[in-house]
Amino acid sequence: MTTVDRRAGLEPTLDWPIPTDASAALHERASRVSPGGVQGEGRGARPYPLFMTQAQGSRIRDVDGNEFVDFHSSFGAVLLGHNDARVNTAARRAMDEHGVSFSAANPLEVELAERLVGMIPSADQVVFVGGLRQIHRMMRDHDARDQLARDQLARRASTELDQLARDQLARV
Repeated sequence: MTTVDRRAGLEPTLDWPIPTDASAALHERASRVSPGGVQGEGRGARPYPLFMTQAQGSRIRDVDGNEFVDFHSSFGAVLLGHNDARVNTAARRAMDEHGVSFSAANPLEVELAERLVGMIPSADQVVFVGGLRQIHRMMRDHDARDQLARDQLARRASTELDQLARDQLARV
């Protein structure tokens, strides 16, 4: 993220080159009730994180009124920009028609998976995950299944080679 607020006369607070008194106060409050004063990994910063309160398009604004270009794009979640009217309309319509979250299988996830598989030539299947821990678990499970399959294939090949050798010896 890079600041785009270049108003003259701004005095830095602590190590930030812009006024951040409200973020400092929020971090102090948050530190009393949350480890590190933040929720989630990767949100911490020194001397404290800037607390964002508003976003539109590619710009985000902190609680002190400083405006930034959001190069993170919420780590890819808002590639069309924050508060894109088309995305908001579609999301509201889906929530109005279907609800928010069921914690169960849903026809819309099947439709989305079919669309993604149809759009991505190398994708045979799609898995929607909730975070890095789930991805790591899936990778471990996948690696374990691959290892099991390799072991089974090796045993099968060994058995078949043993049988072939016995057959060859029986002919001699």
